[in-house]
Amino acid sequence: MSFTNRIALAGGLALVALPAVAQDAGPRLSAIIGDFEQRGYRVTEVDVDNDQIEIQAVHPDGHTVEATVDPQSGAVLNETPDN
Repeated sequence: MSFTNRIALAGGLALVALPAVAQDAGPRLSAIIGDFEQRGYRVTEVDVDNDQIEIQAVHPDGHTVEATVDPQSGAVLNETPDN
């Protein structure tokens, strides 16, 4: 097998494995922010950690909230008024 064929084969294997890795990564940050925007919020700050995502957002009526989101599932774990 030539060097070029080995690179192509290795690249093909990486592409096959990629969907499994992407599924384990959870929803994209853009999708999580999009969920807040669909609810009418304007996201003003995002802080990403390994175990949680913190989002500050402003509702059209002016109140501000701080939310904690699970990065694996995209579920909102906690949403509280941010005074």
